[in-house]
Amino acid sequence: MSIDGKITPRQVAWLIITTRTAVVMVSITPIALGMGRNAWIGELVAVGIMMMMAWVMVKLCLRFPKKSLVEIGEVVLGKYLGKLLGLAILWFFLFVSATLLRETGEFLKANFLEETPLIVLIVLFTLVIAYGVGMGLETIARVNDVFFIVIIAMYGAMGVLLFREIDFSNLFPILVESGFTTIMKGGIMTAPGFMMVVAIGMIFPYINQQGRAMKMIMLGLIVKGFIIVNMIILAIGVLGPSLLDFMNFPGLFLSKSIRFAKFIESIDALFMLIWILATFVKIAIFYFCLVLGTGQVFNLTGVNLLVVPIGALIVAVAMASYQSFFELLFFLLEGWVVHNWLFLFFIPAGLLTLAVIFKKKEH
Repeated sequence: MSIDGKITPRQVAWLIITTRTAVVMVSITPIALGMGRNAWIGELVAVGIMMMMAWVMVKLCLRFPKKSLVEIGEVVLGKYLGKLLGLAILWFFLFVSATLLRETGEFLKANFLEETPLIVLIVLFTLVIAYGVGMGLETIARVNDVFFIVIIAMYGAMGVLLFREIDFSNLFPILVESGFTTIMKGGIMTAPGFMMVVAIGMIFPYINQQGRAMKMIMLGLIVKGFIIVNMIILAIGVLGPSLLDFMNFPGLFLSKSIRFAKFIESIDALFMLIWILATFVKIAIFYFCLVLGTGQVFNLTGVNLLVVPIGALIVAVAMASYQSFFELLFFLLEGWVVHNWLFLFFIPAGLLTLAVIFKKKEH
């Protein structure tokens, strides 16, 4: 696995957009849950919270520009506590990669490949991702450069083709069904979906022009927020606010609703393909961080040999962690929030606070 390549702040911003907007196909429901037609406002609140998370992480990384989040933990907390924190961060990447992989397998099996065993889908997808991880971070970022254009075009086309299907009465009245407290709660529950913030902490040493990182990351979050808000408005306008709470894959239903001039229809398979591309990049980044972090925690000089066994471990955790899709969905709606808030905000904020108090900084 190559860890010598560098990526640009612009590529980081594009990775944020790709990895976060990948959830639209399957996860508008958790965003909308309890907020009805005001779900898009909840997403705006979530974007503000995500910016706070990103600010904390980038500020921490700028104090230690040549160290990853795992290595920063050892500098700030000392060797032994730092190693324990490093193991916890490895767990985060392992569990997130496994959960995303299981979600992808369940989505494909439920909607397109009903007769294919789940384990086969997960293993095949992991093999492809492992190949990408073996090529290194720079390669993943360059592949995403291509996927990014296609994904943005997909969302733009979906918006144009579905605009005539929107029932604008579904969008009003605003702030009547759910009050501001419910919307704030929805934003707080949605914000932990920005798992890329922990990955930023791991890959920060491989970003060139680090001084521009904060600006580009914030720009990426704004663009990401714009896309998701528009997709939520489309979902509410076309499907209705009451249906979102009962749909497991609302983005897929949106793509199936596209009808134009009697020849553009039934193109949900195309949208599924593009979603798979985005999901590939998303899991590859977390997989890469897991391999990189494992080498750093255990002081291994060569991490190439870790790619395959760690991939096997991810598959095992993906299959063993959930008994069914409904158990997975329940966790995404309940346990995911607490689990992610710890790693996305409290750990980076704690490390930054300690680094400032004890004046720890890389010179």
